[in-house]
Amino acid sequence: FNFKHLIKKYGVVVLSSNYALYGDLSARVIDIIMQSMPEVIVYSIDEAFLDLSSLQKNFDILELCQELANKIKQYTGISVSIGIGASKTIAKVANHQIKQNKSSTNVCYLPADKLDLSLADMQLSNTWGVGKRYQAKLNKLGYYSALDLKKIPAKTIQQLFNISLAKTVAELNGASVIELKDLS
Repeated sequence: FNFKHLIKKYGVVVLSSNYALYGDLSARVIDIIMQSMPEVIVYSIDEAFLDLSSLQKNFDILELCQELANKIKQYTGISVSIGIGASKTIAKVANHQIKQNKSSTNVCYLPADKLDLSLADMQLSNTWGVGKRYQAKLNKLGYYSALDLKKIPAKTIQQLFNISLAKTVAELNGASVIELKDLS
């Protein structure tokens, strides 16, 4: 109702949400992923984590993920983005990188030597595991980016925050401590 005049002025069409359709499309995408990858944990209606460690020896993971993204697009018409990293949090940073860059690629791998550059440009509010309360407290302490968060000593995090944020910091430092089974 606040934007009724703009809706009329620009001829905006307002549609209701179709959760049944979203659910069906999500199930199709997840089915393709589960048929293609060894270990999949569905995190939400539009997100899943894959453990690709068993495939690293025999496959190019970047190529494998690009093939998966292409297959999903071919079978469902849906473009997906796939972030690859040493931890689930770094994978989410890689995924965020895809969306921020609006590049032609929909797969991003963030190796350790390129991670800090991405984290420096990433606000705390876009960091997985950092809610508004944590962000406000971190800002008061002089931390503003995901890179700032990564550099906070573990002891300081444990003293001022909780285990959840300590795990996020550990993951930003390349340790895979958030278990897939804990997310399901």
